[in-house]
Amino acid sequence: MIDNDNKIVDEIVDEIDIDTTRNTSNKSFGFREFLKKNTLAVYFALILIIGWFPWYTTGSGIIFWAPIISFVIISGLVNGKQEILRVLKSMFKWKAKPIWYIIVLSFPVIFALIAVGIRVISGGTAPDFAIISENPLSILFLTFIFLFPLTATAFQEEMGFRGYALPIAQKKYGPLVGTLIIGAFFGAWLLPEFFNSSSAQYAMGGMSYYPWFILTELSWSIIMTWIYNNTKGSALISGWLLHGFFNLWTLLLLTNAVMGEEFEAFDEVLLIIYSVVVTGAAIVITIVTKGRLSYDRLPKEEICNS
Repeated sequence: MIDNDNKIVDEIVDEIDIDTTRNTSNKSFGFREFLKKNTLAVYFALILIIGWFPWYTTGSGIIFWAPIISFVIISGLVNGKQEILRVLKSMFKWKAKPIWYIIVLSFPVIFALIAVGIRVISGGTAPDFAIISENPLSILFLTFIFLFPLTATAFQEEMGFRGYALPIAQKKYGPLVGTLIIGAFFGAWLLPEFFNSSSAQYAMGGMSYYPWFILTELSWSIIMTWIYNNTKGSALISGWLLHGFFNLWTLLLLTNAVMGEEFEAFDEVLLIIYSVVVTGAAIVITIVTKGRLSYDRLPKEEICNS
């Protein structure tokens, strides 16, 4: 009789263990499915929670590593190391036709010089290019600063935006809409910097320039996606390098910044002209590619692995 009672108890315990395991598994599966269906939204939210922490606690600055930290967390929960390896591969994919390196190196300079030319023709004055005129070799030093991973916000942001988020956005929403989503967040997440008196964004004009900044980032994002798709998914060329170079040449050609000194107010009109120039280029690319941004040239394995 006692043996029978023990068997009954064991059976009940086993059933409870099975139900508990099943429920835990279902909860885990449900959470993972939620992340898969809402990857971009969760990713963006996590970036703001982590990245804006200094702003909403002390009122200054952001953590530029947040896009990388957030993508590693989400990838670990959803796809594991396979997704992380995909992003790393994209960030160091250097093989591409030389024309794309030429475009990355020249577009930021050309757009900035066109903007300066329009500003001068319309009655304004050109920046004095203080950094270049004082020491031309400083261009090499600043290039290193703007591209070296530990100091380059381009690297810190683009591993997340172009390396991780762009493939997901293109696959889910299409190349143009997906790009505009990334571009809008790309500009919007820097909002705290427009209140930071020591930042370049504050010197641009603060919140009065903010809408133009968003437009500029949307336009650069279109150009970046076009390059990304034509370089077989290289976040190195389309993101890290291009972002680094347009940061560099904006500083050198569109401002009166001086090495080692705090930023003084930039010429907001010149920056608005620059925004229009970049937007014009993005519109041309969008029209020529019929809104596809060369997405059809992206290898199928890159799309499937997104």
